[in-house]
Amino acid sequence: MKDSSTPPSRARDLPPVRARPGALALRLALLATVATLLLGAPPARAADSADSADSAHEGVSLAVEPIFGVDLAASSGWTDLIVRVAAPAGRPLRGELRATSGGSAPGAVTLPVEVDARGTAQVLLPARCLGGELVVTLTDERGVVIATRRVLTRPRSSPALLVWSDTRLASELRGDEIPGRYAPSDDMKLRVGRVERDPRTAAAIAPDSATAYGQVDVVLMRAEELSALGATPLAALTTWVLGGGTLAVVPGAADQLTEAPFAALLGGPTRRATSDDGRARFGGGNLRDTALGAVASYGLGEVHVLDFDPLSLGGAHDAWAQARVRELVSRAFERRDLRAFPSHAMVGRDPDGAVLRALDPNQTYRGALALAALVLTAYAVLAGPFIHLRARRRRRPLDPLVHAPLLSAGAFALIVVIGLSSKGFGGRARRVTLVESGAGVTRGTGVTYRGFFTSHITHLAVPSASAGGRLARVNRYDGASLDQYAVSPGGVQLTDLTVRPWRTVVVQESGLTYDLQGGVSMRRVA
Repeated sequence: MKDSSTPPSRARDLPPVRARPGALALRLALLATVATLLLGAPPARAADSADSADSAHEGVSLAVEPIFGVDLAASSGWTDLIVRVAAPAGRPLRGELRATSGGSAPGAVTLPVEVDARGTAQVLLPARCLGGELVVTLTDERGVVIATRRVLTRPRSSPALLVWSDTRLASELRGDEIPGRYAPSDDMKLRVGRVERDPRTAAAIAPDSATAYGQVDVVLMRAEELSALGATPLAALTTWVLGGGTLAVVPGAADQLTEAPFAALLGGPTRRATSDDGRARFGGGNLRDTALGAVASYGLGEVHVLDFDPLSLGGAHDAWAQARVRELVSRAFERRDLRAFPSHAMVGRDPDGAVLRALDPNQTYRGALALAALVLTAYAVLAGPFIHLRARRRRRPLDPLVHAPLLSAGAFALIVVIGLSSKGFGGRARRVTLVESGAGVTRGTGVTYRGFFTSHITHLAVPSASAGGRLARVNRYDGASLDQYAVSPGGVQLTDLTVRPWRTVVVQESGLTYDLQGGVSMRRVA
């Protein structure tokens, strides 16, 4: 009899299948190739992109210098930098300039720049310095850094002279001791700067803000150079004089100074005559005779019309002319103490906290505090003896259990409303302007403080009131965040200003003039 059962599977009797060494190696090689392609392609593309960027920026140069030279580079406050960008001809370049300063209140100022087909660009870059150095960076449209330059500043407060003309007077006077009654430890060695010229037009490169003259005591220039200034540079210079600066003008061969700048600065047309001793005499306007020629007051400043020419080749080497220039600088240096808001100091500072107390709603709480005290006093009287006496008279001893919670809730609501009303429900923006002017003058200079207070985190952009105004956050000592400034045709703007809830941020603006609609003069009556 045959067995009809299914025969056992022969697979159980087969030996186990083992992977061949050649196939395993082939698989590992394929995986390694795929990984190399996937991981190696991006770096290759990045390297090619970097190489192409380097080749595109090849030949681009960046030159930076302070507008009045290294001697007059501001170590604290706003200054201007002359930035020249050169690129190969026929390769236009668009990018951004960025001036960064460190210290306890770091800041960065950005300015768009464009190099035309001629391959050169020259711009004035405002920068706020807080000691140490300024770092100027040139980047392209993609943010790739092309070049970086550093500008060193020195904290010096010695007398400073700005020579507008390119003469040898600057080299002859630099480092001279300025006469005067000063402490032996005071640095009285003269610092001298000069105005650069545009290589294409030969015109003077003058600042458009009075704050750029913060390190200068005297500006020495010729009459024709003053007449050649444009409207914006002239406004910056006259604003600086109005605020206490000293301008010395060499009139040249003209017998009359009748042009608009001189008539405004000197108080009217000026004429020149020769005295019996051969000296030039000037009259007209507000001029009065001095040992240096004639002088006229302009606001808190002075305008000198010199009867000698220290800017000529002979005058630059003349010891007598040099001594008179040193006397002029000494006079202007002593006038620093007459200014309440000197342009070289008090930038972003509120030493005694008076401005913050005037602008901060948290510190102007006396009225609200008095009203809240009255509410609490009334609550204490009503919730205490009044409702208990009332309940006793009506013979309802449980009434205080109802009236006391209601009075408590009402007093609490009133105090909350008073507190919110004193601080503001959404936010507040306040402004305080401090102006100083000369006797009888209808225009003055000063500073404006703007306080911003909100109930929630707010990001603001604060523009300057004019093209010559310069902004700064007040009393910043944290050194943590970076203040961002942007330069536009309308002036400098403080961008991305963060205001924390229930905290006041104060922004100062300087370099402005104000029309007072009248003047005040005080005279001593014998």
